[in-house]
Amino acid sequence: MKKVLLFLIILFVSINAYTAEPFEVFARFAVVSSIEADFKAERTVQISQKPFVSAGKIYFQKPNHLRWEYLSPIKYAFVNANNKTHLIQYDAQNKKIVKDITNRQEAKAADYLNMFVSMDMKIIEELYNIKILSTDKDSIVLSPKNDSDKQIIDKIQIFLSKKEIAVERVEIIYKNTDKTIITFANIKINQKLPANVFNI
Repeated sequence: MKKVLLFLIILFVSINAYTAEPFEVFARFAVVSSIEADFKAERTVQISQKPFVSAGKIYFQKPNHLRWEYLSPIKYAFVNANNKTHLIQYDAQNKKIVKDITNRQEAKAADYLNMFVSMDMKIIEELYNIKILSTDKDSIVLSPKNDSDKQIIDKIQIFLSKKEIAVERVEIIYKNTDKTIITFANIKINQKLPANVFNI
């Protein structure tokens, strides 16, 4: 599950399409200060005929505050705030267990999520080749520059909402042909977030 989360946000797909200036697309996101949304992630793997489905909530607040919370089938969350990353889990009695993972490998998952949710072009451009697909500039393609990511990710595509400044869907195709599709719904932009949502 941690690996799924880590690569949840590394994004790329098909190449023969219209290419636009990335700045024009990323510049839209400069006005976004907060995001709240529901998400559903479907992971299709070769060994199973049915996809593994998980769902939850995501909260983002500039600068660098993120809560990615799974509500089903297992309840847990990553919280990135105040330069710290925490993993929140629950035992069989639903008792909360909090782990500081700031300096651990798992913290990269929250870093990637922060990067893509905020759509920070400067940081993304350092790690990925960027292409904008379709004439109405509603689809972003990122090709990983890092050799280790190239070995895992084949291609990913980010679909932007036509109604609001938000990511609507992410499709990730892995080298072994496994696939993850993350869909966002009930997206709220620049609205007041629930109190203490970034507390642990």
